[in-house]
Amino acid sequence: MARLLGEPRVGPVLAVLAPTVYLFALQQVYGAYLQGRQLITPWAVANLVEQAGRIAGALAGAWLLRPHGLVWGAAGAALGAVTAAVVSDLYLVLVYRRVRYPARLPRGPAGPPGWRRVEGPARRQGAWESPWRLAARMWRLAWPVTLGAMVLPLLNFLDVALIQRGLQHAGFSRGEATHLYGQLSGVVYTLVTMPNVLALGLAGALMPKVTAAWAAGRPDLAARRCFLGLRATALVGLPAAVLFMVLAGPATQVFGVPEAAPLLVAAAPISLLSPLMLVVAGALQGLGRTGEPVRHLTAATVAKVVADGLVTRLPGVGIRGVVATSVLLHLLVLLANLRALERLLEHRVPWSRVLAAPLPAAVATGALLAGMVAVGWTLSGPWGALATALVVAPPVYLGLLIAGRALTWAELRELARPLAARLERLVPHWPWS
Repeated sequence: MARLLGEPRVGPVLAVLAPTVYLFALQQVYGAYLQGRQLITPWAVANLVEQAGRIAGALAGAWLLRPHGLVWGAAGAALGAVTAAVVSDLYLVLVYRRVRYPARLPRGPAGPPGWRRVEGPARRQGAWESPWRLAARMWRLAWPVTLGAMVLPLLNFLDVALIQRGLQHAGFSRGEATHLYGQLSGVVYTLVTMPNVLALGLAGALMPKVTAAWAAGRPDLAARRCFLGLRATALVGLPAAVLFMVLAGPATQVFGVPEAAPLLVAAAPISLLSPLMLVVAGALQGLGRTGEPVRHLTAATVAKVVADGLVTRLPGVGIRGVVATSVLLHLLVLLANLRALERLLEHRVPWSRVLAAPLPAAVATGALLAGMVAVGWTLSGPWGALATALVVAPPVYLGLLIAGRALTWAELRELARPLAARLERLVPHWPWS
């Protein structure tokens, strides 16, 4: 596999990562069960535990194995993924053992052994369903996701191999090609996919809520919940994309690769497109359309693999072409998923509230930070610029949202439903209804 990638030195890294295939599969099973029970907090905590384990394991592994050479130091850093999976699995198993028995409900007349009563408006109340029929329905929902989970990693593996070989064909040495791809995958993609943490949490919380509304025969409520998830995602993803464009220089300096700043600017739209794509895919899966997001993503990934193999060979394009194909992939998949969602719900996405309303506030916040960086009104150094942005941007952005009526009190209450009572005490007066 390492030779196919065009970089034989990553062999030990792949060997270290191999157990995570099984460990992360367990994580998804337990996490999906808890989400289906509408227990979202344990899944969020598991993600935090995973990241903590990843950082601790990577630092410890790199420190222990770095004296044996760069290759083994990288393999030691890859141990972070293993420790992340282990600690996350242990936490989820403990939670599952505590909540696996749901509250006992009043039982009706007993049915055949092993059969279950089917509830919901889509089926006759009180009908009995055999275990085989239930398994067949579950498989119809599961097989597209399962197939996608097997095919997409293979396509990504092929994509990396073609990028490496394309860059070498364009005149870069093996080390230079590895360094360029490392800038993209290790720095640029790491930064622009940070809003995905919110999107994955929203998608996980949204799926059972949308399913419940759809099963209750309330397509209007399902549509409202889907659009609320899109709105919450855009409120975070849009300013993130703008800020990555403005602060590309300091952000890449922190990683020690300031030459990657143009790549970060070009890839910044992924901070908005990728979270929206994940939330729409979660909504479609909650509505029972598990196949469509996988088909759209697979088709777009195949096109990206072919395009990457071509553009990296073009003189003067190189790794920038890979960034362009990544942005285009996210855009095409998002549009295809949105079309499927609107067709299913028979409602149009209110883009005037989802994107157009917060756009002026995000642009104005980005312009303010760009001006501060230009005239030196930030703390010294790249860390100082980023720290200033983290302090200044959130209150300015929120204030501009409120002043421009892009965020009303009713929307804020609905977005922060579990914390609505506390918000009412903290914010007794709101300028707009």
